[in-house]
Amino acid sequence: HGFTRSAENFMSWGEHLASWNIPTLVLSLCHSSAWDINIDQNGEDAYEVARSITSGPVLYIGHSNGAISSLVSASLDDNPVAVLGLDPVERIGGDHTDDAAMLNVPVRSLLGESGACNSWNSGLSAYQSASNSEVLQVTEADHCDFEAPTDTICTLACGGSNTLFDDGDIQSTIIGLSTSFVLWQVLDEDDAREWWDSN
Repeated sequence: HGFTRSAENFMSWGEHLASWNIPTLVLSLCHSSAWDINIDQNGEDAYEVARSITSGPVLYIGHSNGAISSLVSASLDDNPVAVLGLDPVERIGGDHTDDAAMLNVPVRSLLGESGACNSWNSGLSAYQSASNSEVLQVTEADHCDFEAPTDTICTLACGGSNTLFDDGDIQSTIIGLSTSFVLWQVLDEDDAREWWDSN
C-alpha cells in the first residue's frame, strides 16, 4: 500500500490473488504515515516478514510508495521471483534506481496518468532501471484505480475524470494485467504470459 494508506486498501488484491491459489500476504507498513515515512524501512520490513514465513519463491507487489518499497524488498532477497509496481511513487529526493538495477528478475509496472497524486510518474525511472523491465501505461487510470478497495479520501484527492473508459473498465484492466503477470511468474502459466504480452 501507499503513503498514509494501510492493508485495508490492498485487502481486495490479496483476496483476489488468493482466489487463484496464490498464497498471499497483505501488510500494513509501519513507516507510511504522515509523521513517519520511510520507504527503505518498509521494504526491509516486508522482506523480513516474507522470509520469516517462507523460504520459497516470493513475488513483491506494491502500490504508490509501496511499489518502491517492493523494489527494496526484492533487492534484499537472494531469490525473488519478480516485482510488480502499481503506479509507483518515489519519495521527494529519493532515488531507488540502484535497487532496481541490481535485480535480474522480471520487473513490471502499471502506470496511471501523470498527475500530482503519483508525483508525475516519479517512480517510473526506478522501474525502468531494472534490466528485465517493462512499463505499461493504463489509459485514463488515476492513482486510486490501483487500490482495492479505494475510499472516498483517495477519490476526492486523486480521482480523475474519464472520457474514454469508465472506472470499472480501467480497474478490470489493472486487475487482469496484474493477475496474468502473477500467474505467469509464480505458476509459469503460458496463457497468462500470452495475455500480458498481447496487451
